[in-house]
Amino acid sequence: ILHTSGSGFIIDSKGTILTNAHVVADMIQGGHLRVIYHDGFACWGEVVAIDVPTDLALIRPRTESDRLVVLRKAYPPAETDTNANVAAGETV
Repeated sequence: ILHTSGSGFIIDSKGTILTNAHVVADMIQGGHLRVIYHDGFACWGEVVAIDVPTDLALIRPRTESDRLVVLRKAYPPAETDTNANVAAGETV
């Protein structure tokens, strides 16, 4: 059993979590991990993408469809500045 911790942001209505690659560095893409939210709710998550050079990773929560509806209401995506003038490859 591997224990690690880190933070992340929900970035879309499907509950996809953006985190750092070093948080899931010992996982393989497609691997499963336990996601624990700030209020203690926990579910399984799947690592769907890891990009080591930019230190970014995506995790998709895996839960029953009815609970996912609740998740979407309880954990809305982080708001972003859609007017930001950024280009691909910039440091974030």
